[in-house]
Amino acid sequence: MMLLLLSISGGMGGFSYFSVGYDAQTLNQAFAGKIEGFPSSGWGSGGGGFAIINNFLIGGFGFGSSMHAEGDSLFAEVSCGGGFFEVGYIYPFWKLFGMVELGIGGIGTSIFMHEPLGDASFDEVLDDPGRTTRISAGGIGFMGGAGLIVKLSPFCFLSLRGMYTYSPSQPDWRFEDGSNCTGGPDMNPSSWVLSVGIMFGGVGEE
Repeated sequence: MMLLLLSISGGMGGFSYFSVGYDAQTLNQAFAGKIEGFPSSGWGSGGGGFAIINNFLIGGFGFGSSMHAEGDSLFAEVSCGGGFFEVGYIYPFWKLFGMVELGIGGIGTSIFMHEPLGDASFDEVLDDPGRTTRISAGGIGFMGGAGLIVKLSPFCFLSLRGMYTYSPSQPDWRFEDGSNCTGGPDMNPSSWVLSVGIMFGGVGEE
């Protein structure tokens, strides 16, 4: 009965490593004949934190990840990132804390491409600066997830989280100067996200 009534407050924050799912099938179709074998996930890092008030948490986090593939005449790097305001509920079980969370924020994707560049002088770059291309797209995003936080010491915690990010937006690809890029990959911006991280802070019982 005491466990069911246990209330905690405090806060923690830190950094994490993320594995993020990508719509590899759509990418491979879009780059067919140029590049094959885009991986279905990428790795990256990020961080965040939250306050805990009577078992309810409020805070935010952000992450970025990337992966790449290359062919005989083209290299491409695909990057994905997001940032979310989150609320949730956390509950202690001995040295573990179980948590569920919901968030709202934004998701963005960019594709960086170039042919084999070779050496060049700065004057040659000024004469022909279009040696690389980057297009990007983004929109509103929603997040739902759950996780475990393991207490390593009174002020240090191990965070293990699994999430799914959803965006109703379809990619509206643009060049870096804001011009439209039509006919870009119709990627699904929604994806799964896994993270492991170290957090610092403190939690007390009330």
